[in-house]
Amino acid sequence: MNDKSAADNREENLAKPEKLPEPTFWPITLSVGVVFFFWGFVTSLIISGLGLVVLGIALAGWIGELANE
Repeated sequence: MNDKSAADNREENLAKPEKLPEPTFWPITLSVGVVFFFWGFVTSLIISGLGLVVLGIALAGWIGELANE
């Protein structure tokens, strides 16, 4: 039988990371870029280009924000 108390056991099983990242708008921006990119294949290559630009900006912003945490 283990002689650890229930409180000690709870402290060992804390979820990691204990601090959650701040909410951000970059994931939704990235998804809009992906939608525009693929929508451009159906409609116009200009829309695909716009989607690539939005996708690149969102990816850079999201990675930059994560690097600063």
